[in-house]
Amino acid sequence: MSKDKKVMNELKSLIYTQSKKEYKQCLWLRPKFHCNKDCIKAHSIQNRQILDQLASKNHVVMAVPKQNLNTETGPEIEFKQVGRNQATTFTGLCQKHDSELFRPIDINEFDVSNEQQKFLIAYRSVLRELHTRIKAAIDSQTSYQESVELGKCDPNNRDISELVTNKSVNAIDFYVYKYVYDNIYNSN
Repeated sequence: MSKDKKVMNELKSLIYTQSKKEYKQCLWLRPKFHCNKDCIKAHSIQNRQILDQLASKNHVVMAVPKQNLNTETGPEIEFKQVGRNQATTFTGLCQKHDSELFRPIDINEFDVSNEQQKFLIAYRSVLRELHTRIKAAIDSQTSYQESVELGKCDPNNRDISELVTNKSVNAIDFYVYKYVYDNIYNSN
């Protein structure tokens, strides 16, 4: 195996290992409150009503990233059957806050004319997206730092450092968007 191929394999392994690490932080109503409780795998799409309708034999079809990262074409996905209880989950809320925040849509039949329910469905999506962006920023930064420390990445490579910085800025921008939702929730 050539030295370049070995370095690429090590980098792919490093990135894959980092991507498999979970980010767990309860994103409940900051700045009013900060939660340090253990996070659960909260559903970004309502399990009891929506996933129930989409499921066949307690499974739904989801797009899932393939494990092998193709450096020529970028990430690839495949469609897989995923257990309904694992589908669309993220570790961005603790049990208490997930239940408290989304109780009105978890215990009641969905009513398309109910403004509160529509807001909560949108809010749940906002929390999932913020969680995804924070995780991407952490993964990029960690992988970049480890690559530099291992001598596999030039710390002066402006393109890579800009890419990593952009992931962080993207997460911060979306945090501001979530803050708007927090304020609406807190005022109601």
